[in-house]
Amino acid sequence: MTAVQRPAGAQRARLPVATFALAVKEELCGLPLPGPAGAARRHGRPTAAGAELHGLIRAAGSLLVAGAGGAAPSVACEIRCERAVVARRTHRLFRAAAGLRPILAVRRAPGRAGGRFVCRVPQARPALQALGVLDRGGRRRPGLPAPLLSPRLAPALLRGLFLGAGSVDDPARDHHLEFQLDEGATEVVAGILTALGALGLQGHLRRRRGRLVVYLKGGEAIAALLAAMGAGGALMQYEEQRIRGEVRGRVNRLVNADTANLSKAATAGLRQQQDLLPLRASGLLDRLAPDLQAVARARLGHPEASLRELGEMCDPPLSKSAVQRRVAALRRLARAAR
Repeated sequence: MTAVQRPAGAQRARLPVATFALAVKEELCGLPLPGPAGAARRHGRPTAAGAELHGLIRAAGSLLVAGAGGAAPSVACEIRCERAVVARRTHRLFRAAAGLRPILAVRRAPGRAGGRFVCRVPQARPALQALGVLDRGGRRRPGLPAPLLSPRLAPALLRGLFLGAGSVDDPARDHHLEFQLDEGATEVVAGILTALGALGLQGHLRRRRGRLVVYLKGGEAIAALLAAMGAGGALMQYEEQRIRGEVRGRVNRLVNADTANLSKAATAGLRQQQDLLPLRASGLLDRLAPDLQAVARARLGHPEASLRELGEMCDPPLSKSAVQRRVAALRRLARAAR
């Protein structure tokens, strides 16, 4: 008897799960199991529980195929979970969608604190065929079944994929949600993009260190996906942080714009003051027309003032455009005085 491990579109590297991403997964794992599952399973119709389990298997599962001679090979399924709450959710999904009781175990890696939780189903071939992971001949389907990509089942499918291979940044830092899959899972990636499209969302694809990454950018798109997957509490937190960040960014932009305008006005005032110094040194300032002389003395005494403030210092007060015309005339006279 031989044993060969082959992937089911599964991820191998450990995903760095941020605090907010963990909160999302814990909330998703606490949702009631989608149903009704029994009648639909008996009639061969895909169910929401089956779609979620299918997503988990494709994201974090592997298949162990064993057989001898011409006998039909037996297939065991293992789903590796970084968190105990995801392992418990996987166990419940197998019971609801396939009527199976997986074996739960903890595998510890050398030099690593804690361990990885594993849900293992020894004789999983009939269940995997019913879920659409395997075809009738026992071969792994390369892509995701079309019925699971419909608007009805896409949220459950994406929920399973997110529990197994998803991550989302804290909204206070960035608006980024992604699914990481093996380089060879191109048809699974295409299915994820289709499932997102069924919900009116546009996913993007890139490669990162030998892995395929499907990601969403933008607060509105991520909020819509969280709502579709059922993470209502995380959605409220996300929206609160997103709105707070947008307000903070708007305030910062306004403050920066005001600071830039003040700096620009101060620089211009100093330059205009320097331009007027030759008029004062040559004695021409005292022979100017009263309106020009008033603007010139106001600028020489207040280089930091804006044009509007200079106009208010004159008697009678002048408008901003009137001050601007007089400043331009003074600069021409100053150039001639040089």
